[in-house]
Amino acid sequence: MLLSGLVCCSQLVRARALGKTKIWAELGIRIVGASTISHKQEEKIDKARAICDSVKEKDEKILSLERKLCELGSSVEVRISRMKESLKTSEDARQAAEARASDLAKELELVKADLNSRKSERAIIDEFKKSKDKKKSAMTKTRMIDIAVNFTDGMFKGIYNGKQCHLADISTVLSRAWSTGVDRIIVTGGSLEESKDALAIAETDARLFCTVGVHPTRCSEFEESGDPEKHFEALLSLAREGVEKGKVVAIGECGLDYDRIHFCPVEIQKRYFNKQFELADSMKLPMFLHMRAAAEDFCHILEQNKERFSAGVAHSFTGTAEDRDRLLSFNNLFIGINGCSLKMPENLDVVRGIPIERMMIETDSPYCEIKNTHAGMSHVRSLWPSKKKEKYDDQCLVKGRNEPCLVRQVLEVVAGCKGIANQDELSMTLYHNTCRVFFPQDLDSVADALITRGKSTM
Repeated sequence: MLLSGLVCCSQLVRARALGKTKIWAELGIRIVGASTISHKQEEKIDKARAICDSVKEKDEKILSLERKLCELGSSVEVRISRMKESLKTSEDARQAAEARASDLAKELELVKADLNSRKSERAIIDEFKKSKDKKKSAMTKTRMIDIAVNFTDGMFKGIYNGKQCHLADISTVLSRAWSTGVDRIIVTGGSLEESKDALAIAETDARLFCTVGVHPTRCSEFEESGDPEKHFEALLSLAREGVEKGKVVAIGECGLDYDRIHFCPVEIQKRYFNKQFELADSMKLPMFLHMRAAAEDFCHILEQNKERFSAGVAHSFTGTAEDRDRLLSFNNLFIGINGCSLKMPENLDVVRGIPIERMMIETDSPYCEIKNTHAGMSHVRSLWPSKKKEKYDDQCLVKGRNEPCLVRQVLEVVAGCKGIANQDELSMTLYHNTCRVFFPQDLDSVADALITRGKSTM
């Protein structure tokens, strides 16, 4: 706009100058063309020429000025253009700054929200830790002995159905058990070879003990050895070695199993059940017993041999109320309870009728876990995370594999179905029952007397 104004002005001045020049030029021509020129006329001609020269000079100045104006206009336009670009750039920068500020504000809100969330999570974690510490503290007050763990089973070596799924993890399993309140475990032997393995495992930890004996379903190994008496002597020698090492605490697992006679005929089971009382008598050890669907013959053989063993436990009991009462008729016999004892409502009714002074608890792991479908599960309060064996995690239980820490669940179900509020007192009674039979050297005589005098069927 400014440039166009300057150009118009210069053009107007120039036009006027050119007009006068033309007039004086024409006048000069006419004067020169006259035949006679007076003195005055010459003066006028000189003045006219002077004026023409002046006009011409001014015209040149105007042209120079016009050029300068054009140059100035161009310069101004360039500056204006640059200023516009600068302003545009500044506006873009301002908008970008505003957008960035808005983004930063949003990020700040997200950070604040995340911080609040983390504070909340931390509070939850702290609360969980406090709860866990309280739970752990409560667990440490509860002392338990798991009287039956099959650590010789392949599952504790990470082998399932002949397939290696993870590494052996007995040490991890034991750590969980000790932290739960278990302070001793009896590793069961079910054959001569298993009994050797059980003793070897028991020697790895001062809190592990074991049995030596032959399970009723495997009693055919006496005959299959080619020399039953020599096989028996090998068992006796192993039991003696284990006692000297302070590790063998019972003879077993022995007894009768009529549910699985396809593994071993009834007569062979009965013959070598009788025979193993000789081991108990020779070593002055209690019996670790197995009874399935054979209560009549089982109790008959016990009656015949009652002078040959000091005490015993019929472990993993799943019998009827009548079977229970038959076993309880032997004053030196206790009944072992695990997950298989707590499956059905009628099983819980049978357990209610067992005096706590005649009871022990166990897992019989890796078998006999308390499942979600079991009647006893309604009384379970202690739970552990578990994962499938294919996704093994040493911080979790293996799904479907029972282990010693879960003996606490058995304690909880016994307390629940018998209506016992104080689990610590219940665990103390069960603990002393176990010591009375398997660890008499560690029995608290004062507590034992109190428990003995306080007999009841609660």
